[in-house]
Amino acid sequence: MTNASWLYDITILLYALSVLCYFIDFLQNNRKVNQFAFWLLSIVWVLQSAFLITQIIEIGGFPILTPFEGLFFMRG
Repeated sequence: MTNASWLYDITILLYALSVLCYFIDFLQNNRKVNQFAFWLLSIVWVLQSAFLITQIIEIGGFPILTPFEGLFFMRG
């Protein structure tokens, strides 16, 4: 997990930024912010998939054995 922890940290940060943008869009009905939030969420999907693949390679199996791995899988 230590090798891909930066990938996980960036994913969480982009998730938070995306939620903030969607909240701003909800309050102001701003189309550009909505599109930005959508693209951020798309990038997060790619990063989360990459993190999952790196975990599968590192562990040698599907990573759902520990509570952290299970929660990460359920969140995606």
